Amino acid sequence: MMISCKKEDLVAPGSGSCTTGTLHCVNTSLHTVQRILINNTNYGSLDPGGSMDIELAPGNWTVEFVGLSGGSGCSPSSFNITACQTVGRSCSY
Repeated sequence: MMISCKKEDLVAPGSGSCTTGTLHCVNTSLHTVQRILINNTNYGSLDPGGSMDIELAPGNWTVEFVGLSGGSGCSPSSFNITACQTVGRSCSY
């Protein structure tokens, strides 16, 4: 069973100069370790309750949480990120 990634609130661009955006990933599941795939590239894994920030170049991206420890993951979620912006996604399976 696949569950969609949950969209989190966007954080408005801050002051100052920056060239990348940030994807904030949260594993809100109780028991499943999740691998984080962005455009089919492995960015590591998250234990239940864990989170990570990943800097990305501005553009269109797809993130997918893939269950590693016996549980399912979440369906891919596409997003657009701009410089200085933070976009969040979470998976609760």
